[in-house]
Amino acid sequence: RKHRMIKMAEVADGKEDRKAKIQELRERFLREQADAITQNDLFDPRDVTKVRKDDEYLENYLLSRPTPEASYDMLVSALKWRKEFGVYDICESNLPVTMFEKGALYAHSEDKEGHPVLLFIAKLHKKDSSKYAELCRFLVFWLERMSTRNPGKQITVMFDMIESGLGNMDMDFIRFLINCFKNYFPNLLAYLLVYEMPWILNTAWKIVKTWLPPESIKKIKFLNRNEIQQYVTPDQLPTRMGGMDTFQYSYPPLPDEDLPNPSTPRGTPPESPHMARPNGEVANNPSSGRKVTFSADTKDSVRRRHSDSGAAGAGDTKSDKGPLMPPSRQRQVQQLLSSNKRSAETTAYQGQLLKICPGDVLEFVGAEGAEVQQVLTLTNTSGGTVAFKVKTTSPEKYRVRPSSGPIAPGAAVDVNVFLQPGQQASTSRDKFLVLSMEVQQELKNSAELTALWKAAAKGSVMEHRLRCVQVAQETADLQEASPQGDMARLQKQLRELVQTVGTISSTSQQLQESLQQTLRLQKLLLVLLVLSLVLIYLLWSGGDSQACAAASITQPTAEHAAQHSL
Repeated sequence: RKHRMIKMAEVADGKEDRKAKIQELRERFLREQADAITQNDLFDPRDVTKVRKDDEYLENYLLSRPTPEASYDMLVSALKWRKEFGVYDICESNLPVTMFEKGALYAHSEDKEGHPVLLFIAKLHKKDSSKYAELCRFLVFWLERMSTRNPGKQITVMFDMIESGLGNMDMDFIRFLINCFKNYFPNLLAYLLVYEMPWILNTAWKIVKTWLPPESIKKIKFLNRNEIQQYVTPDQLPTRMGGMDTFQYSYPPLPDEDLPNPSTPRGTPPESPHMARPNGEVANNPSSGRKVTFSADTKDSVRRRHSDSGAAGAGDTKSDKGPLMPPSRQRQVQQLLSSNKRSAETTAYQGQLLKICPGDVLEFVGAEGAEVQQVLTLTNTSGGTVAFKVKTTSPEKYRVRPSSGPIAPGAAVDVNVFLQPGQQASTSRDKFLVLSMEVQQELKNSAELTALWKAAAKGSVMEHRLRCVQVAQETADLQEASPQGDMARLQKQLRELVQTVGTISSTSQQLQESLQQTLRLQKLLLVLLVLSLVLIYLLWSGGDSQACAAASITQPTAEHAAQHSL
């Protein structure tokens, strides 16, 4: 009993010591970085809030460095990097959709200790220096998403090296991943599992080990089919690794959307409905019960925007807003593509910058337990680049992909609007707002686009509103069977045929250009060949002439010598 009381006292002392070190780190940061925090130029306010309120967040820095001084330096450096890298600005809608569709990097399942697993399929990745920056942003998106959705948990990164080779080994990307865990996401890495590594990559992974501190090297495990189940149970392991998990990756949705999704980061108080975000937009917190209301439609539904924060306060629609599908329902999801049953040409709206189709109503065909999709096509009919943004009065009910971006002259963008399951009842009260404006300069990244919207002049932004309509499945079936439905289907097929012909025409034009370049190259090579032959002939004929001249000189000399001897 006395021994147990001593141990309890030691544990209590340890907790008090831990709290004291956390408080010391917090007070030092807030004291020494007070000017930078006030000026809001080095640190994101959301990270500062975590420093103020989240003990566990600060403890991770203390666990990642051997001394309090080193922990403080890491905290300052990491928070500066998060601000510079724009961690909070990275979201599903501003990352290339091809990265999600490829399925080379995604979160799925857990290891034996309950750590969420971030899976990297090496054979699906090809090193491309032009895409390195976006790949790094894609990785940070997953690290931030997993750390936020699993507070207090470390994560396991699994490299699936099956059928991979030297062309799949991206040392720059792996170095960035290591640096993220070592310097920017403290105490987040539980294990780095490398499965079925080819022998030809042994040297590369020996180099990777040199980038890790000694205490982290033990976290790297090289495993084969017989060893992998020491870390991952069969029910969480893919069948290709000898497990029983038959999961097949597809996008959308994201594979981890059945996990909890906290509305705010750890230690961050719930947003006020009127709280201003760093990007200048007004937060629309679904939990507050407040909705943004657009003014009633008018005959001329496109008009100049009178203020940056007026009717558009709903903010961009993102995947992590609103309720998520539970796993049982997610497996039953069939994405129903509902389309307007009237002619697209008659319902499309032609504005000053964009042609919007459908132009007045988004129809959602009801289906029990299913996520319903509608496609909004935006076509740039102006002579320059146009930036667009799509907003809704009910961001908790819809997912919009993409919600913003640039459109080149003459190009079109399909905006996919997903109505979440179980949200059909009040669809008729919802509205969407399409914002558009001309862009004078080239947009290199999403940060420039965000800054452009923030700095937009009051009279430069065009607006167009659309209503939402819930259509019963029976009504939709009747419309499909009606002459109008037949005409709509024919027109849809005609549009698809026109798009296909356009694609074929474009491909044919590219092939013709390639053929012309090849013919020009062949002609150039032929001319060079002829010139080479002419040069060789001239050199050869010049040599013969010199030989003949030498012979003609030698012959009289010989005759003269013979006469002299006689």
